[in-house]
Amino acid sequence: MKKRSVSRGVPAILLTLLLVFGILPAQPSQAAETIDMRVGYQLDGVRSVSKGMPFGAYFFFYLPGSYSPPADAKVTVSASGVALSKKSFTLQDYISYPGDTTGVESGSTVPSRYIYIPEQYMTNAGHSPAILKFTITWSDNLQSYRAYAQKTITECAYEAGSEPENPEEKKYSLLLENYSVSSENIREGQKFELAVTVKNNGEAACTNVYVSLPSLDRITVDGRLNAQSVASLAAGATWTFRFPMICASPMTTGNVPIAVAVSSDEVQEKTTNAYVYVTGTAGNPDSSEPSGETPEMKPIVILESYDYGGQAVLGGKEFNLTMNFKNTSRSQSIENAVIKVSAVTNDAGAGAAFTPANSSSTFYVESIAPGGTATESITLLPKADAEPNSYSMQVTFDYVYGKDHTAASDSVTFSIPITQEDRFTVTLGEIYGPVMLGDSVYLSANYVNQGKSTIYNLSVEATGNFTALDGSSSYIGNVESGTGDYLDMSVSPNEAGLMEGTLVFTYEDSTGQQKTKELTFTCDVIENMYIDPGYDPGMDPGMDPGMMEEESFPVWGIVLICAAGAGVIALLVVVIRKKRRAKRRRLLEELEDEVPDELPYAEPQAPLPMPGEEEPKA
Repeated sequence: MKKRSVSRGVPAILLTLLLVFGILPAQPSQAAETIDMRVGYQLDGVRSVSKGMPFGAYFFFYLPGSYSPPADAKVTVSASGVALSKKSFTLQDYISYPGDTTGVESGSTVPSRYIYIPEQYMTNAGHSPAILKFTITWSDNLQSYRAYAQKTITECAYEAGSEPENPEEKKYSLLLENYSVSSENIREGQKFELAVTVKNNGEAACTNVYVSLPSLDRITVDGRLNAQSVASLAAGATWTFRFPMICASPMTTGNVPIAVAVSSDEVQEKTTNAYVYVTGTAGNPDSSEPSGETPEMKPIVILESYDYGGQAVLGGKEFNLTMNFKNTSRSQSIENAVIKVSAVTNDAGAGAAFTPANSSSTFYVESIAPGGTATESITLLPKADAEPNSYSMQVTFDYVYGKDHTAASDSVTFSIPITQEDRFTVTLGEIYGPVMLGDSVYLSANYVNQGKSTIYNLSVEATGNFTALDGSSSYIGNVESGTGDYLDMSVSPNEAGLMEGTLVFTYEDSTGQQKTKELTFTCDVIENMYIDPGYDPGMDPGMDPGMMEEESFPVWGIVLICAAGAGVIALLVVVIRKKRRAKRRRLLEELEDEVPDELPYAEPQAPLPMPGEEEPKA
């Protein structure tokens, strides 16, 4: 038996050596096979999951036919309606899980696999149905596999139409930014390298970025798998994946499309075609000798960079958008380029939010040399009532290239975040003082969010030479646009003199940036003037209070003093009245002296006659 085993292994070893040293032609790699699988689940110890509640669950996978991923295969999970803090897990053998007897289909000989997601990694967000998507990837010596499944957790409660409560939720996006080949004049049967550059143009890092060439035909991967990955790609960063390729023989001259699929744990797979120009002899029997003329390849125009002046633009405020365009071709110029900028609806459903302000949205560039750049600027006006969000802009390029002025076009989409002006105001109420040491001072402050966006995580802290009776800090929470409230606080001064303090309001705006507003206040503090009612300032400290009572002034003396005082007051009243009468009498006498004793006498006159009567005789 041992001899037979050795004799059978010799051809296999020889075949392997021939393949390694290139004596036999390498077989082209096969594209990753996509498999649809089923998934079941079982919640860990709960029957229902309310909004905001963490929970754990087991997930069981059933693959059709003879597909059987290894027990340590990698499983990536993405979700909507559920907040996941960990998205990569290792597949476990179902047999090791106790308690579930319904995991394997009837008549199936393929063991099921499962993963367990603990509750510290999974929370019901409650803003939409809880849907989890699973991807299992593995490979054997000749083939790579990707199995997909999706499952809705019906026990998770959610509020229809509500918005996500997590202000830190980020947007994920991957872009096939550029590709290139190692040789400009590729011929049938020739080997070359295809370089694919992927950019993370989202707001957060993407994990397990996966690039594959899923459908290869006339051009295949040379001696390697048709898929590569990188563990993480930061926001704004790029990564270049390099594939050794080989052309079939014979081939027809022309552009050959190569599908490039890009995905990650957070981004669904998107496929874009790369085109490779190949010079061949198939269908052209007269071409026994290859032409020395290099074929014209389409130049690619990209938006190399753009700048809008900061982290975000304000709604209703004009801003300048500067764009740098680059011709990535190393041999072809582009001419008569027409560049058009427009606002579009993004994948998240946010509508167009920008319009040109006193400038055109179309530019003309006469030519861009190979590897050259061009810069254009446009003034844009964001919508004044736009919700804080990232809004998309699209740039299209129409141009011609080559001796025959072949028409071509490219387009690129990017996003610009919009925020609203921060108009959060606070005012301090009047402080009444001075205050006596040991008493408390009442503080009152009003706050109003006059802006168009919500502020988050508002808190207030009081600092100074005093003691806050109800605590020195208070958490208020989120304040919606157009709303406000007031804050009450009582403080007790620590020392006499001047009490000084500050109220610090801390919050986050719609972009997540932390801001503060401060109100300072002062109040005079005097010493405690409280006197014990039983204490007599004139009493000798060594004297017995009983002795003071014995030597006190007699009651009859107090009565006599009061009577004398009343007599004095009565006497004063009589004297004042007599003086007033004498003065009045003197004034009357003076008036009588000024009036004459005899007044002049006027004799009576006869009455005048009436009309028609005679005048009476004397």
